[in-house]
Amino acid sequence: MKSDDDACKNPPRKGKRVNTALQPDLLTLFQKFGIALVLGFLIGLEREKEKAGGFAGVRTFSLIALLGCLSAMINGLMAGWFFSVAFAVMAIFILAAYRLAAPTDHPGATTETAVLLTFIFGALVWWDMKIPAVALTVVTILLLTSKKPLMQLTEKIARDDVMAAMQFGLISAVILPILPDRTYDPLGILNPYHIWMLVVLIAGFNLAAYAIIKSMGPRRGVELMSLLGGLLSSTMLTITFSRRSRQSPFMSGDFSTGLCLAATLLFPRILAILYVLNRDVARLLVMPVLAATAVGILCGIGLWWRNNGHKARNSETVTLEVANPFELWPAVQFGLLFAFILFVSRAAQQAFGSLGVYVSGFAAGFASMDAITLSLANMTNEVGITPHTAALGIILAAAGSLAAKSVIIAVTGSREFKRNVIPALLVIMAAALSGVLML
Repeated sequence: MKSDDDACKNPPRKGKRVNTALQPDLLTLFQKFGIALVLGFLIGLEREKEKAGGFAGVRTFSLIALLGCLSAMINGLMAGWFFSVAFAVMAIFILAAYRLAAPTDHPGATTETAVLLTFIFGALVWWDMKIPAVALTVVTILLLTSKKPLMQLTEKIARDDVMAAMQFGLISAVILPILPDRTYDPLGILNPYHIWMLVVLIAGFNLAAYAIIKSMGPRRGVELMSLLGGLLSSTMLTITFSRRSRQSPFMSGDFSTGLCLAATLLFPRILAILYVLNRDVARLLVMPVLAATAVGILCGIGLWWRNNGHKARNSETVTLEVANPFELWPAVQFGLLFAFILFVSRAAQQAFGSLGVYVSGFAAGFASMDAITLSLANMTNEVGITPHTAALGIILAAAGSLAAKSVIIAVTGSREFKRNVIPALLVIMAAALSGVLML
């Protein structure tokens, strides 16, 4: 017969004991299972409305969320293997149901995947990750309800766009991190990492503009396409409209209005880029940009009012072919151009002081407004030119860009197109330069 001391030392085994230290109070239980129930109910409601549930509707999804929460509770209180086994059994059950219920012509697995996610969301609630569980539930419901818009979007995305987007990922996530973060030139200005980071910035900015144009389609009115095309490349738009003004002379008035708007958009685009790179320079340019933008809008309204009668009698849908901005080789070319302009601007600044920056800025505006903007913003950070000098150089570069557009129009545009647009561009240029007096 065992003594009482032996009984205390060797208590009888009655199975796995519950970890009482981790047992929650009744209110916590109600809260966690209640949240899990609501999340499962919402996902199930969407599947029920969609009539795509098959074997799972509102009740099933609600029960699955509760089961996920319960499995996580048992896993923490009693058996550390329980959740993994429960999830595996659930996955096998879902696979079997999918094989039995899935149609042979459209074997989608959206509902089945949503079931597994609901199980995990219920577990997240138990693990005190309520905010991620709720956020992921909202994202899941949005994806489930966005079937038609997403299908329409995939129809608009060509294979070339996918490949180009992959190349954008290559330049931003693969090439950028491995570039050395140090200078290699005698002027101490050419840093491969910084140069490529700015290339990625411009490529990303162009990505947003291209996505807007792609989503709206290439066939739109002249003024709308001018605003969108101006976000991507106002120089490209200048060449397009100039050539079209010769092919369709009766549309010259509309092309004039559109190009004026696109040229005006150049200034807020510069300001947006500078607010990301160098806010000191951006603040100095607020007034010149506002002045040029206001004058450009007034010129555009004036041209529209002047040609409104012609537009009422003649209309044409414009097709603007926009090149994808994610190609790898153009990104490399822009990086080389940016490095060249950066080096020349720095050399001119060392040789001639601020005058060298102004002259090189105006000349660089003929080639690339983005490159000279990035160059001067970078020189302010790296080699210490004053924000005032950089701001003035950027305004002069914008004037050079407008001058380049005027040359293109003079060479390739129709007579009426030249007569309308060139004076407007000169007025915008004068407004920008007069804004320099505010610096």
